[in-house]
Amino acid sequence: MHAIVAYAYIEVSACFSIFIFCLCLIYLVYRLGFKNFILPALFFFTVSIIAWQGCFAFEKAEQQSMKLSLENDLEIVGTVISKDVIRSSDYNERDYAKLIIENSSIGGNIMLNLYSEDFNKITAGDFVRCRGRFEIPKTARNPRGFNYKKYLNSKKIIMIGSSKNIKVCDKSKDARFIIYRYTEHIRDNMFSDIESQDNTVIGLIRGIVLGDKTGIDEDVYNRFRMFGTAHILAVSGLHVGVLLTLYRRLYRIIPNQIITVIIFMILIFYGSITRWSPSVFRAVLMSLVYLLAQITSRDADLLTSLGITSIISVCLNPLVVNALGFQMSYLAVLGIGILSPVVSRKLMSIILNKFGDALSHDGIRTIVNGLSIYFAVQIVILPYILQEFNYISPMGFLLNLPVTILAGLIVTFSIASMFFISIGDLIGYLVQNKIFFVLDNYFVSKICFISIQIFREIRQYIDVIVWGLGKMMMDIHSFAAEHLKSSYDFVSPGKAVTYTLIIGILLCFSEAFFIDFKRKKMRRIVGYFVVLFFVFFSVNAGDTTPFDKANIIMVDVGQGDCVHIRSNRGINMMFDGGGSRNKNIGKLVLKPYLLQNRIDTLDLACITHEDVDHSQGIKDLDKIYNIKNLVKGAHVGEFGAPVGELAESNGIKVRVLWPIDDGHGKSGEDNEKSSVFRIDVDGISILVTGDIGVETEKILIDKYKHSNLLNVDVLKVGHHGSKYSTSENFLDAVDPKVALIGVGKNNYGHPSPSVIDKLHKNDIILYRTDVDGAIGLWKEGKKLKICTMLRK
Repeated sequence: MHAIVAYAYIEVSACFSIFIFCLCLIYLVYRLGFKNFILPALFFFTVSIIAWQGCFAFEKAEQQSMKLSLENDLEIVGTVISKDVIRSSDYNERDYAKLIIENSSIGGNIMLNLYSEDFNKITAGDFVRCRGRFEIPKTARNPRGFNYKKYLNSKKIIMIGSSKNIKVCDKSKDARFIIYRYTEHIRDNMFSDIESQDNTVIGLIRGIVLGDKTGIDEDVYNRFRMFGTAHILAVSGLHVGVLLTLYRRLYRIIPNQIITVIIFMILIFYGSITRWSPSVFRAVLMSLVYLLAQITSRDADLLTSLGITSIISVCLNPLVVNALGFQMSYLAVLGIGILSPVVSRKLMSIILNKFGDALSHDGIRTIVNGLSIYFAVQIVILPYILQEFNYISPMGFLLNLPVTILAGLIVTFSIASMFFISIGDLIGYLVQNKIFFVLDNYFVSKICFISIQIFREIRQYIDVIVWGLGKMMMDIHSFAAEHLKSSYDFVSPGKAVTYTLIIGILLCFSEAFFIDFKRKKMRRIVGYFVVLFFVFFSVNAGDTTPFDKANIIMVDVGQGDCVHIRSNRGINMMFDGGGSRNKNIGKLVLKPYLLQNRIDTLDLACITHEDVDHSQGIKDLDKIYNIKNLVKGAHVGEFGAPVGELAESNGIKVRVLWPIDDGHGKSGEDNEKSSVFRIDVDGISILVTGDIGVETEKILIDKYKHSNLLNVDVLKVGHHGSKYSTSENFLDAVDPKVALIGVGKNNYGHPSPSVIDKLHKNDIILYRTDVDGAIGLWKEGKKLKICTMLRK
């Protein structure tokens, strides 16, 4: 409940969070009665206060950072928490380091891209000073798009920036940073003995063992993601589970509390090496609760352990509830705790009836336990995956088994490698500093150095085995990609449907519901359905955006144009789709935008001309998404004179006004041959002009001077607001109420100040995607309504 209260504060408002808190108190009274209510309510109130205080402190830190002058270079100081080296690739010309710097003056962390040749000298725990350009992370720029700001905020990152110079002022002697420094040393030295091997495999192994995705090849990662096995590349409960399984096996052989203490320390050490991702933090804490129960000879209930862990997580960082890793990790364990016992009983009876004579009882129980946990997790997680990632991978059910086994082996051998690194470091430190007097002896020192060499050679053999296992895992995915269908795309069902379904599944499989159903306690059963209805309508209200009403949406694709037209009857069209040589806009922007907004098909997609920032996005999208009709370079002569009627149905009418097929060059070959479309949709009209300039505008004015075809409500300004387009005469002829400019960071001076002045002088309201993000327009009666993502 405390996690829901924190989530309500972050996603909606403080008032709504208080409202949810009050509802939770009412539920506690209902379930426990007044006699048993006081202590749990007091505890719940305390945890909620801590969560609210954490959210408020972060908001205050954000406001403080916004007061800084971010337009010029800014000097920052702080202590380095972590460092990742990003190697040169198609997307970056040279190596650089990504640092996370803890800055006490603003009360949060700063993510810094360091483009300096000295980045190899920087280590965790260094107190540094640097000067560079910084900014507040960007929020989602398109409706229901990925919110980079919330993702970074869940890691307590307030600002991001870049710098070419950095100075190490001191090294922190704080115990926390000493641990950071050593764990970073372990991360840097792991698999160093096989660096001459295929870097793709090494990057994959680092992702599996350390959760470090910086070295994973993009094609490899996409292959894992589409087969539903990408969870292996994020350190999770699986990895900690391997350690706990090893402990259980060892404890059966040697039932000694010293073993428990050692595994206790190893868990904390491994959590530090993997930088305490939400899922690792949850798994390690639950394991520690289990170990404490083992030491004190008590039973450790899974759901109780999960509750304790979530309380600690929310108290330490309430913003972590927004992280996908946190949500998926806790959902998975809830599924195991609530669904697994029910599924296990059903499977046990089925398998005993069919294979009871052929298999031993212990063997059947082992199989059933494994299958029940797997199916319980899949049942709970599947709706969440459909909502957040928009795909389902049937082959993932088959691939997950061998991949999980291989990942378990990789993690086991890698932990052994970490052990030998640590032992070697310890012996080297003792000998170098002569901690014990016996180490002054020549022969003892010699034995120590020989031991270090032996440990290094053992580690080399282990690393080769790990590399082979990683190569095997890659080969399995490569074979599957060549011969099997990886996944199927799905539109998001909506958060209201998703959350209601998940809560409904958990309720129906819960012991409380089962008992109430058996005893026919209709009041309580009705109460469960009331809760579901409340969840559905409250989440649905929060998930609705003004863009759901919009008939015209200027999608933010960076430096480029993309206009999405949507009729009230469900027809969807797209005119241009942006594009970049360095980024797949169709895959990374357009497809997620369409699927997240519940659009599974484009009835028509049109490209005005062949410039990359207009055409490439649509071309990339066409390879991975259902486009019924794709039109490139439409012209008037193609569809009939005097105007090309391209489409007319269900509230949308599309007409091509330019170019005219005169036999001199093809349409779309250059800016002046850009197709010009007039689109009318449910009472609102827009002129899409591609990259035409003043010369083409003159021709259009002359050609359509005896009609009102140029006169529209909305003008998509030509050529991103270039000074060579949008003449005074053209604005007079079009007479729009609103002008839209699709633009991002560029070196062309778009949009031109002269064009902006013309629009203002003609009382035309200007919206631009670099300032406003996506822009939505629709009509209510005769009134034109407008919404934007960034400027409210």
